[in-house]
Amino acid sequence: MLRALGRPIALCAAASLASHAHARSLEQQPARRRPILFFGDLDGTLLGKDAALLAFRDYWRRVEAPAGSVLCYNTGRCIAQYLQGVEHGEPGMHTGRPLRGELPTPDVLITGDGTEVRWRVDGTDAAGAPRYELDREWDGRIRKSWWQSGLRDQVRRRMDAHDERLIADINAPTNNLHGGEARHAITLSDAARAEHVCTQLQAELGEGCHVYTLGGWGSPAPTLVVAIPNHNPNPNPDPNPDPDPNPNPNPNPNPLHRSRSPRSR
Repeated sequence: MLRALGRPIALCAAASLASHAHARSLEQQPARRRPILFFGDLDGTLLGKDAALLAFRDYWRRVEAPAGSVLCYNTGRCIAQYLQGVEHGEPGMHTGRPLRGELPTPDVLITGDGTEVRWRVDGTDAAGAPRYELDREWDGRIRKSWWQSGLRDQVRRRMDAHDERLIADINAPTNNLHGGEARHAITLSDAARAEHVCTQLQAELGEGCHVYTLGGWGSPAPTLVVAIPNHNPNPNPDPNPDPDPNPNPNPNPNPLHRSRSPRSR
């Protein structure tokens, strides 16, 4: 991603904004001259305390956006959930109200635990919401690893045998804007059993797949076991690759990989 941005930039990761002390410290930050690439999770990091979120929004507009900094959200939520929560205030995004105008619009949006990357592009959609375009290079790699390799079918076959189906539509095709996510989840009521199943599935599915657990939602909340393709979908790279005949730092013709100017928020 740093290469795709096409300009010198510092890297910054988010800590929780849940305390008033963090909010006050943001208000005291001077103007910045060197741009940063800011990675932030949403749930429990940027979301959770309204005052802290507004302080971060004002800080970003005052300090980082004018410096040309790049804002990236990296969330486990699917793209449909993110758009519903931010634009329409669907339940589950902490506030229960639309976050447009409160949560700064990101330049880069990573959803589905890293399986989808989108870039903010100019203009808005029919509802006036920001527009994002899928990163075609990353999407191609994920599709090759998840669908074309047959991994998706293998994952579903092995995982569904353990599923207690405690959350409806958790793998709904509508979670993704183009026919389903490159991940699969099942639910179990017992956390210890979920950990055991997770370990078993990881051994069965091998290095091409990453299997993990996380807390679910509802009452009582089940434990989720989730599988995604390995985020390095080329596990056996050529140890002696040919030299790159194109010294251009941005050889990909995808316009999403070209340098982009900062946007005000």
